[in-house]
Amino acid sequence: MRPQQALRVIISGASSGIGAALARHYAASGATLGLIARRRPALERLAAELGAPSEIYSLDVRDTAALAVAARDFIHRHGCPDLVVANAGVSLGTLTEHSEDRQMGIVARALRVLPNWLYDRLFANAPHKPRRGG
Repeated sequence: MRPQQALRVIISGASSGIGAALARHYAASGATLGLIARRRPALERLAAELGAPSEIYSLDVRDTAALAVAARDFIHRHGCPDLVVANAGVSLGTLTEHSEDRQMGIVARALRVLPNWLYDRLFANAPHKPRRGG
């Protein structure tokens, strides 16, 4: 973290559950937030509740163009984020139609691929990409 400056955090899936809880956590520590989810009214309620600097991006994380616009906007307004939380759920299909071994393979692939997929789409055209890690 930069001295004397609050974190800049982008959270996908921020409208409820773990994403909203993480937004509350980082807002309480003074972070500037980029909140991503499909449900704009829920994001607006959350942002109003937080009382922290927040940008709302109502989009589906599968929409590469919308993610790029959101990333450019956040970076333009606040600089490059210090942390990107890939919390949005993305379905890989119904698991019940596959064997247990196949189900585990699908889940493992999602856990390995989805965070990098979101990072790549958010920062595909960004002039300065945050360091990968986590």
